[in-house]
Amino acid sequence: SAAGGSAAGGSAAGGSAAGGSAAGGSAIAACGATYAGCSAFEDRTNDGATVTFDFDTAFGASKCLRLRSTQSLSVTGISSFHPIAQTCGPDRKLEATRNTAVTFNGLLAGLYGFYCPNHADSMTGQGMGLALQIVP
Repeated sequence: SAAGGSAAGGSAAGGSAAGGSAAGGSAIAACGATYAGCSAFEDRTNDGATVTFDFDTAFGASKCLRLRSTQSLSVTGISSFHPIAQTCGPDRKLEATRNTAVTFNGLLAGLYGFYCPNHADSMTGQGMGLALQIVP
């Protein structure tokens, strides 16, 4: 079931999950200012309503993206070898998933941290991490 989004094979609140489990609004720790080693962010704020990111490309080099709160992020390239989990952010959007894709909607301004449990440090995002900076 879903609240504020749609789900296919999973449950979502505040977003949609294609076969995954996304949650919105629950408490989670704030990210460190340089999560995933990010001090600068790739500006994707003019890329349209939905930005697609291939998580598999974060292997060996963490990624740092900036989006607007009005945009959605569609993350592809998720697998059992490269699952994705969230460690920090303004609110919880994801518990963990090994499914192929997940889409995040209704992102709050702030810094979100995602990582591959098999290839990154959960607290720092070093390794295979994704830092997502959301601006108004």
